[in-house]
Parts: sequence; C-alpha cells; structure tokens
Amino acid sequence: MFNTLKNASLAALATASWLGTPLHAQPPPKNALLQQIRCGPHDKVTELLGKRYIEKQTGYGLIQQHFIIEVYVSDEGNWTILRTDRLGNACIMVTGHSWQYIPLPPGEWD
Repeated sequence: MFNTLKNASLAALATASWLGTPLHAQPPPKNALLQQIRCGPHDKVTELLGKRYIEKQTGYGLIQQHFIIEVYVSDEGNWTILRTDRLGNACIMVTGHSWQYIPLPPGEWD
C-alpha cells in the first residue's frame, strides 16, 4: 500500500510539473509575497525559503531528467516543493504546514 500511495503522489507531482500548473495545499501559500515570487532563479528562491521561512532542503528527485523536484521543510513543519528546470529556473509548486517525518523500517524502499 505504501508504494501505491508513493507512486500516486509522485504521479500527481509529475503531472503538475509537466503542465506547469502549481498545486495548492490547504491552507494557501504562506503569504502574498510567496504568491508573487512563485518562480525565479533557483538561488534567489531558495535564499527566500532559507532566510524568510527557515526552510532547509530535505530531499530531491528527478522527473525524466528534465526537472528537479526539491522538498524544503522548516523545524516548525512548514514545507515547500520546488520544481527547477535545466536552466536553473525554480517554481514553487505547493506549500503547506504540519510536515511530519515518518521513519521507515530498513529495507522498506526495496
């Protein structure tokens, strides 16, 4: 069941990335500034996430070698998912709150 949920989630992210349509988790993005700065140079967007929201990268993955998907999370549980293209243009795809880390038993990803 875990793999089915994981695959469905990844498929939704990949579809949103392919269409270029940002997803919106509930509640909506952190504030109006974040909505205005939805896309920009990767270093500027990640600087904003780090300095203003104290979010750090916790993971990343590739979508068919065209995009990198990155997850940024703060200690308070706020989170952001970025999509970055080969040219270094990053777009905030979705933000949220109440992020929870769930440790997996060894071998669960096999």
